[in-house]
Amino acid sequence: MGMTPDLAREIFWIQLVHLISLAIVVRTNLAFFSRAGKDATLYRYIQLQICLALWIIAKVMKTISPTESLRWAWIVVQYAGVSALGPSFFHFAYRYAERKRPRGLWLLYAIGAAFFLAGATNPKHHLYYATYDFYGDTFGPLFYAHSAYTYGLVVTGIVIAARGFRKGRSVRMADAIIAASAAVPLAVNVLYILGFIQPLFDITPIMMSLSLGLFALAAFRHGFLGVLPFPPEAVIRRLPDPVVVRTPSGATAYSTLPDTDDGEYGRYRTVRKRGYSIDLYADFGRIRRLEREFDERNRALEALNERLRKQNARRDALYEVEAANQARMDLHDVLGHSVTLIILLLRAAASSLDYDTPKAHGLVVQAGGQAAAAAQGLEQAVRPRNKSGTEGPPPYEYLSRLLDGIVGQYQDTDLSVEISIRGQERAVAAPLARALERCCQESFANATKYSGARSIFVGAIFRPGSILLAVIDDGDGTDDFVPGHGIAMMRDRIAAFGGKLRISTARGEGFQLSVSVPA
Repeated sequence: MGMTPDLAREIFWIQLVHLISLAIVVRTNLAFFSRAGKDATLYRYIQLQICLALWIIAKVMKTISPTESLRWAWIVVQYAGVSALGPSFFHFAYRYAERKRPRGLWLLYAIGAAFFLAGATNPKHHLYYATYDFYGDTFGPLFYAHSAYTYGLVVTGIVIAARGFRKGRSVRMADAIIAASAAVPLAVNVLYILGFIQPLFDITPIMMSLSLGLFALAAFRHGFLGVLPFPPEAVIRRLPDPVVVRTPSGATAYSTLPDTDDGEYGRYRTVRKRGYSIDLYADFGRIRRLEREFDERNRALEALNERLRKQNARRDALYEVEAANQARMDLHDVLGHSVTLIILLLRAAASSLDYDTPKAHGLVVQAGGQAAAAAQGLEQAVRPRNKSGTEGPPPYEYLSRLLDGIVGQYQDTDLSVEISIRGQERAVAAPLARALERCCQESFANATKYSGARSIFVGAIFRPGSILLAVIDDGDGTDDFVPGHGIAMMRDRIAAFGGKLRISTARGEGFQLSVSVPA
């Protein structure tokens, strides 16, 4: 019989139905595998579905085979899947019901392999297929024996699964329906073999797709094989806390709860959705450890804050003492320098009063101005200081400007002053410049009050990294020099900057003060 257009269209639609069924089989089983709990029961189910898929593929290729030899080759491939189908179904059902491997399983697969070998060698004996062509097949006694063996294993598997249901493994009748749905293609095939139905083509693939559709619906709704209605890797694994998902039957479908005893996990919330229960766990032991760590850290911080408060209190006390000492030194310097200068100015005014009254008057006015400046200096000395140091003189000063100011104050007195600056002068920190200025003022006061000096030499030498200041007078000097309060304060001022102060004197040689300070 030749290929007519009607026959070609019939073959096209038959193959299209087969291919759609195959796509449904592959896609559904991939969804099961990705969302179900990975255990031996799932792998046995996938094994069963592989046998059914192999059956469909071989049927597709058998239908379109152009030669009898190629058609027979695909029949052999088909029965490779069919021969393993019965043992695979029994293995799956037993594993699902008993959660263990059945004894003697190898014998079931060996019998299936024997039937496969009988079918593969059919051209030699024709006991399996009497005839086989595109328009229909006739079967031999081995075919019926093999079918009885396969269907017997399927029925036995259904009975074992039902026994598992009765033992309480599932509380829903839907699980029994799900397990039986895998046998739908075989049941339809039995009716086809016995001649009770006469379809235009083999409808086994369509029944298989329907079986998988029922299986998928119930699996997603009732958690059969631990199949979840959402991708666990994309949802559960991203949650920060351990999660246990249980099916409506109470079986654990998915869990990220650690199996170790390292933590003290406890359930703190349960969410129910479409019959599933999602239990959220937290490591309460870890939370308690963190709480203890936080408490210890808080206690450590409190202790640190207490130490800082004490340190700040000591610093404030030291600052008050330092401020008092600074005020005391400033008072001493201002009074000593100003009083000495006023006395010198008044002496000069008295000596010129008889022959130069205007000059004497000017010196008295100058002495009055110095007294006013002294009063202002005393007010600044006793004024409370800002701890932050934001108020005060500029940050840098030129020492020569300060020394010139001292020399200028004595130019109208009977004291002769000479000043010399050597080296490359540079601006120095204002506190250091003021300390050197105070030392110079104290030396002037001592020279006029105690030494009886008539002339003073002031010299400053700027060296790389240091400054040398010298004040030399031509006073009486002494061999029994005992440093007084003013000298002690000058040493303290210079020592604060890492410098050294030396006093040398001898009778008839005046006093020589030298200061060396890093700058």
